[in-house]
Amino acid sequence: MKHIFKPIIVILALAAFACSKAPKTAGTIPNTDSLTMQWVNAWNSADSAKLDSLIAEDITVVADTMFDGLPAVKKGFIQPVLGKIRNLECLKTAALAKDGMAFETGSYRHYWALNDSITGIQKGYYTLIWQAGTNGEWKVKHFFVN
Repeated sequence: MKHIFKPIIVILALAAFACSKAPKTAGTIPNTDSLTMQWVNAWNSADSAKLDSLIAEDITVVADTMFDGLPAVKKGFIQPVLGKIRNLECLKTAALAKDGMAFETGSYRHYWALNDSITGIQKGYYTLIWQAGTNGEWKVKHFFVN
């Protein structure tokens, strides 16, 4: 089943990537590695302010449940797990950046922790779609994870 999930995520991500309009002042298109590293560092340091700064107001997150908009993502996705993730690692398998959009997909791994004790390991696949704002800041517009 997991083998079917990854191609579906990639297809959905590419569709969202193709259908989203880039802002007129997209600025310099960064390497997706630099964007993803900010995302990973924010999760690993449990930095909610940094995560907030990386997320678009109209973000869509698809995990076990779908969340639309920053308030819903914060309440249903970030707050329940922030601080419980340790050593998040992302291994990129594909990336594309063009016209104010950046797309990256790959596999991830992290440990679950409770009271500073490792309680389990999580592995799966992710897709991040970033969009440049009119001010040139890059924000996560769509995030898919299994």
